Parts: sequence; C-alpha cells; structure tokens
Amino acid sequence: IVKSSLAAACAIALFQTNSFANETLASAFENGKIDGKLKSYFFAKSYDNDRFEDANIWVNGLDLGYKTGTFYGFGLGTSAQFASVTSINDDDGRYLPYMDASGTVMSELYLSYNIDKTTAKVGRQYVTTPIVAGSGSRFIRQSFEGYSVENTSLDNTKIYAAYLTKFAGRTD
Repeated sequence: IVKSSLAAACAIALFQTNSFANETLASAFENGKIDGKLKSYFFAKSYDNDRFEDANIWVNGLDLGYKTGTFYGFGLGTSAQFASVTSINDDDGRYLPYMDASGTVMSELYLSYNIDKTTAKVGRQYVTTPIVAGSGSRFIRQSFEGYSVENTSLDNTKIYAAYLTKFAGRTD
C-alpha cells in the first residue's frame, strides 16, 4: 500500500506540474514554434606582402529551427543551417578551410524533458556555457551531441551538466 501510495503521489505531482501541457501529441506539434535567422557574412583580407593575394568571400543563408510544445513535459527540437557562397575571390585558398560554407547542416535534433525549472536534453544540440560553446564568428554555428541537464531554480544562477560525445564543426 505504501509503495502504491508513493507511486500515485509521484504520478499526481508529475501531471500537476505539467497541467498546462498539451493534451495530445498532435496539439504539441500544432503549438510548436518556428524561429529563424537570415544571415549574410562578408570577410576580406588584405596582405602587405607578395606571398598572398588579397581575398574576400560573401556567404548567405538561413538558420531555421522548430520546437514542439510540451506533451507531459516532453518536447522535440530541431534546426538546420543552410549556406551558399555568393561570391569568392580567393586564389590562394585562404578561406577554403573555414569560411567556404556551401551546403546544409542538421544542427539540432533532440528530445527534451522539462519539469519545474529543470530541462534535460538528449541528442544534437547547441550548447552555450562558459567552458564549452558554439562560436558565432563563422557562418555555421557548432553543435554538440550528447546529454545535458539545466536547472534555473536559484535566482541569477544556471546549473548545467553535460556529457558531450560528438562535435559538429563550423564549416568543414
């Protein structure tokens, strides 16, 4: 009886915590949010020597994401980055390894669970911490694959723990 009562109390607490969640899986997808960014980067290098020619590159594209509403605390998030080199003047190949970003990258695809002020994620995701973060200094932002837990219960404090197993680079 004690075990059953404890299980029932946990289930009631779980459903009360998520009482504002979508009632069906379909409504979680209907109440999802799309976000995006149009991006345009232009980089130019001038050299004061005869070893290298001056170079420039112009890259345009889109960062598009979708996040479902919650369904009993569970959610799904995904994002992709699309890039196209509009113009390049780079005879020496100086931009090739880190700015020539034509193509599409699946940046995020994760399952999340949110309870109170704690969110757990598993899958490919953007990570921003003081120690590990994806850089916005190149056209394609890095993402990481693994597990993460974030808690914001304390005022002005974010507690974050992660086990990251893979890394998706900026361009190459």
